[in-house]
Amino acid sequence: MRKTLTSTLLLATACGLTFTAHAAEWTMATPYGDASFHTQNNKQFAEDVAEATDGELTITVHSGGSLVSHGEIKPSVRRGTIDAGEVFLSVLSNDDPIFEVDTLPGGCRQLR
Repeated sequence: MRKTLTSTLLLATACGLTFTAHAAEWTMATPYGDASFHTQNNKQFAEDVAEATDGELTITVHSGGSLVSHGEIKPSVRRGTIDAGEVFLSVLSNDDPIFEVDTLPGGCRQLR
């Protein structure tokens, strides 16, 4: 009897559980203004993500440093204060010098 009661309770619990899909909403910071191609690309990316996930993930792009300043984007993402962000790659050169290579003059020869 006890085994039957336990099985019945487990089945009732399993049948009673309903899972609702909750859409995730992310915040994304960018230091660039709305007219910048960087921000335009980020907004297009956000639209593409929403479309690809059928609206399960939406990203709100905050431009022009309106959410956090440029220097605070990476630490804010690391802390989890914001979900995503765009930074100029060389800003990360304090972590590793390789991130500065794209700003060095003569770093890339013209291909012919």
